[in-house]
Amino acid sequence: MASSLSQVRISKSKRSRICVNVCSLQRTLSPAWSGILTELEKLARHDPEGTDPLPACPIIDKCDFKSSEKSRITAEFDYERWLDLSLAELEFNPVFQYCTSKAKNEYIAFVDASAGQQATALFTALLNQEGAALIIDQPEDDVDSKVVKEIIERIWTAKTKRQLIFASHNANFVVNGDAELVICCDYLKAGDQTAGTIKLSGAIDNEKIRKEITTVTEGGEEAFKLRKEKYGF
Repeated sequence: MASSLSQVRISKSKRSRICVNVCSLQRTLSPAWSGILTELEKLARHDPEGTDPLPACPIIDKCDFKSSEKSRITAEFDYERWLDLSLAELEFNPVFQYCTSKAKNEYIAFVDASAGQQATALFTALLNQEGAALIIDQPEDDVDSKVVKEIIERIWTAKTKRQLIFASHNANFVVNGDAELVICCDYLKAGDQTAGTIKLSGAIDNEKIRKEITTVTEGGEEAFKLRKEKYGF
């Protein structure tokens, strides 16, 4: 857009300010873009030699444009240029950031976040969306352990909107996530990883399912009790 107004005698900083203002108006660019196009169209159609006052342009006014500068747009930015601008294809260059502290409103570039932070952010985004079944293989591998509780709470909400299918060895996702169906898999032959089979399937309140969950995710009942004693719970 700034280049489209380059033929108008307006400073480059003012032209750039319009672009910045449009991008900051809303999360969705389309309404903001439509708004600035509407104002520019009004100026392009305005008769610079007529007696009618300049049309109201609240978005352009927020960019500190003076009446004289808007008059230049009216005189030098004709309807054909406006039409070319309205048909221009917008570039979509999203900027992703990771919030390190909600309380302090602190952000870092997404590429600078750790693998765990990135996975947590993407996992959260996926759980907040509706759609087809969401299939994730071992989400515990990358999710930051400090936010597992928050992720589990999001799972409770997400599974009312879409089907969630996780392949996991982590009790947090299986048990605390209130899995409605647990499928326990095994190899057809011990040590042979070329073929598998469904060993058990059912709800968590099934005793055999609970025992299998304890064995696979907790290392067995004895290991679970030993950790419980060491933690002092």
